Amino acid sequence: MNRSESPPTRLRAFFSFLSERVSVPCLRAFAVFILLNIAALPTPAFAADKESAYERVVSTGTIRCGYNYWEPVVMRNERTGELHGLFVEYMHSLAEAAGLAIEWAQETDWGAIQSDLETGKIDAFCAGVWADARRSVHIAFTKPAFYVGIEAYGRADDDRFTDGDLSRINHEDVTIALHDGATMQKAIAEMDFPNAQTFVMTHMQGDADLLFNVMMGKADVAFTSNAPAAGFMRANPGALKRIAPREPLRINGSTIAIDIDDYRLRSLLDGATEELINNGTLDKLVSRYNAKYPGAFLPVSKPYTAPDKSADSTDKNAENKGTE
Repeated sequence: MNRSESPPTRLRAFFSFLSERVSVPCLRAFAVFILLNIAALPTPAFAADKESAYERVVSTGTIRCGYNYWEPVVMRNERTGELHGLFVEYMHSLAEAAGLAIEWAQETDWGAIQSDLETGKIDAFCAGVWADARRSVHIAFTKPAFYVGIEAYGRADDDRFTDGDLSRINHEDVTIALHDGATMQKAIAEMDFPNAQTFVMTHMQGDADLLFNVMMGKADVAFTSNAPAAGFMRANPGALKRIAPREPLRINGSTIAIDIDDYRLRSLLDGATEELINNGTLDKLVSRYNAKYPGAFLPVSKPYTAPDKSADSTDKNAENKGTE
């Protein structure tokens, strides 16, 4: 056979060559043998397309939420076991606006948000997670429902932080408390204070545990928002202080986290959130919680300004004069 021939030509030539030297019954037996062996080969299993969280939500009418705790955003009533807090109220208002229900499906480790979303254990993580660049590689986030400032907290008697100078944190004799599920706090430590030491805790421990370890001397500084810090300091008066009051290290949006590929669910949640912003529902929620935790939550600014009534009246008067 000529090697310059095309594959189909060479194949025909091979079977012509074979038929000249092998009897027809043998060829038939050989063909049957080949077909039987092909049929016996394992066929690739093509799994049905994975059901998205959006499809589950639409078919069941329910958003299955994962959650974790931080005061006063998501809290549990120890007597009844029911969840309450700013984000809990927001989620129920969102569901009502969208004609859906909320199921608080499971407590989710801060470090397991991505995997629990990908495996379908939850449809969304509904606990006001801070959207940041590191998380955004693997997780999608909705529009923020509100914003929070992240400040530095230290022991009240630590004289190294008496003048509100945040740069003092960036020294080798300072240890920052972190938990490894908090990418924003890690980013602050690495980017702003690379010379400081770190004390890393497990995922499930929340910001109150960061502050507790500062109070107990296992670390010197913790980064958290004002609300959980205010609650901790009320429960432990005189133990901690704000190192630089009203000088936040970051301002972060509190969002719902969803699977990175579920753009339809994000669109649904964004639309409902936009409605709650524009109709004033979120403003009222934020104001009510700020009454107990002053300045802890920053409302989302509306994308418009209502017309000024006095200006409207002036325009009408000018218009009337023009028609006289």
